[in-house]
Amino acid sequence: MKTLRNFAASLSVIFLLNSFLSAQELVNRVVLFDVDKYEIHEVFKQSLDSLCEIISESDYKIHLYGRADSTGNEDSNMLLSRNRVEAVYEYIISKGIDPELVVLDYFGENKPLISDENTIELSANRSVLISVLYVEENDKSTREIWQEYEPDLVIETDKGTVIEIEAGAFFPYKLSDVDFEINEVY
Repeated sequence: MKTLRNFAASLSVIFLLNSFLSAQELVNRVVLFDVDKYEIHEVFKQSLDSLCEIISESDYKIHLYGRADSTGNEDSNMLLSRNRVEAVYEYIISKGIDPELVVLDYFGENKPLISDENTIELSANRSVLISVLYVEENDKSTREIWQEYEPDLVIETDKGTVIEIEAGAFFPYKLSDVDFEINEVY
């Protein structure tokens, strides 16, 4: 448990660095879990309590991303990541967070937070990443805000067709996090 706390503290330092988007502020927190478990440890409950207090007076949206490490079979890892996300969801809802403002996603072992190469990286993937987006009043459009955060994606096929995907088109995901394939172009 001490190793888990030390790793959680160092990972929290990385994820607590805020990304400012003119009118929006994104804050990430991570809740780590034991192998094959989805019970939230007390240290993470305290962190969630603090987060819920901070955001309760703000306009916000929350996205929960559940993960499992690459040990075990894929189906049980998918269920485990779902249970982890639901455990965090139920906990923050019990603390007064509006359920309408929370989106749940779980990936099993399919989209690791950190690539599975050693014990520490495996423990990072036994997690729920909590992304909180604070929304503030601003005169800029969402498109203008996202263009400051990430560029539009322009794809040119070998036949000369140009496809432009606007920044923020897959919000709350970044364009670089979206996998897609072009099968036909007319």
